[in-house]
Amino acid sequence: MLKKLRTYLVSGLLITVPLSLTIYIIYNLFTYFDTILRPLLEPTLEHIGLFYVNGMGLILLILLIFIIGMAASNWFGQRMLKLGNSIINKIPLVNKLYKAAQQISYVVIGGHKSIFKGVVLIEYPRREMYSLGFWTEKSEGEIVEKLKGESLYHVFVPTTPNPTSGYLLIIPERDVKFLDMSVEEALKLIISGGSVLPSFIAKQKLEEKKKEKNESKK
Repeated sequence: MLKKLRTYLVSGLLITVPLSLTIYIIYNLFTYFDTILRPLLEPTLEHIGLFYVNGMGLILLILLIFIIGMAASNWFGQRMLKLGNSIINKIPLVNKLYKAAQQISYVVIGGHKSIFKGVVLIEYPRREMYSLGFWTEKSEGEIVEKLKGESLYHVFVPTTPNPTSGYLLIIPERDVKFLDMSVEEALKLIISGGSVLPSFIAKQKLEEKKKEKNESKK
C-alpha cells in the first residue's frame, strides 16, 4: 500500500513540477514585459481616450517582434540589420557578448547547424574527466604547420548553465570522440546541468524500467 502511494506521489510530482515551472516562467515573463511597457503605453492610450488592459504590453511586444522579423526579410531590412551589426561589432565587450548570444540563438531558436558542426566528448580539464564540446572547424594554416601537419579540431567547450561562455580548445583528432547526439540535445544537457538526458538515453531508461516492472510481476 505504501509503495503504491509513493508511486502515485512521484508520478504526480513528475507531472506537476515541470508544468508549474513552465507556468511560473511564462507568468514572470508576462509580468516583466508588461511592467516595462505599461508606463510607456498607458499615458498614450489615456490621451486618445482608451484604457490600458493587463497583458497589452506583451501582446504589443510580440507584434513588434513579428514586424521586425518581416522587415528583416526584405532587402532594406537586411541592409539595416547589416549596418546595425557592423556598429555593434565595433563596440568593445558588447560585440563579444552580442556575437556569443547571436550564435547560441541561431542554434537553439533557429535550428542552424552551421556554427556547431557536431557534438564531441573530450578529456578535459584533465585525463579521465570528460567534457561535452562542439567542434566548429578543422585547423588549417599556421597552427597545423607549427604542429607538423597533425590533424586538429577546433572545439568549443561551453560552461554550465550558461552556454554562451566557454573555452576554445584545439585538440588532436585522436583525442576527440564524436557523438551521435544532436546539438540541441547536447545544449539541453549542458543548460540543465546534466539533468535532461538525450532522447535515446531517456528512451533506453524507460525501456529498462518497463522490463524491471514486467519481471517483478512474474
